[in-house]
Amino acid sequence: IGDIRSVAHDSEMQTEALYRCNFGWFARGGHPLHGRAHVTMEALKAHPLILPGYGHEAMFDQMASLYELSPPLQDHFPIITNDARTIFTLLKSTDAIVLGTDIGVISAMRAGKLVQLDVNPSPSVHLTLGIIERVGRTRVPAVQRAFEIARAHFASMARTVDRDMPRAKVS
Repeated sequence: IGDIRSVAHDSEMQTEALYRCNFGWFARGGHPLHGRAHVTMEALKAHPLILPGYGHEAMFDQMASLYELSPPLQDHFPIITNDARTIFTLLKSTDAIVLGTDIGVISAMRAGKLVQLDVNPSPSVHLTLGIIERVGRTRVPAVQRAFEIARAHFASMARTVDRDMPRAKVS
């Protein structure tokens, strides 16, 4: 399971899209920018920015262009990590802001631990998670079952995000 864009040009690989992640800017409840309308990149940059370490270079380039940031995008984030525990600890205990995916933060948002900021422009990039495998590979029953579980999980997550993902609230 991974970002299907990562193998888009590899003729030896095939993909099955399972979930299209939407990005947003997230912070702890009570963050100074929560409730503000049309937060700018300049306002975001006044706080520590966290970038999860995953992502395709094209996605990073698109994001840098959207926010008029000089490439590489990573240079504008003092914290880059794939460790979810570290991200959530920093968000909870500081005024840090994360550029994250809906699926990555939905549980924390439902629990009231994170809020989505109303950033203008909103991130218009997407990440499609899916099954990635070699073309022509025979699937043993255990792999087939694992893929069925993955399909069911991402279908369930899509319903949860559609139902429960609060949108940025502004005053």
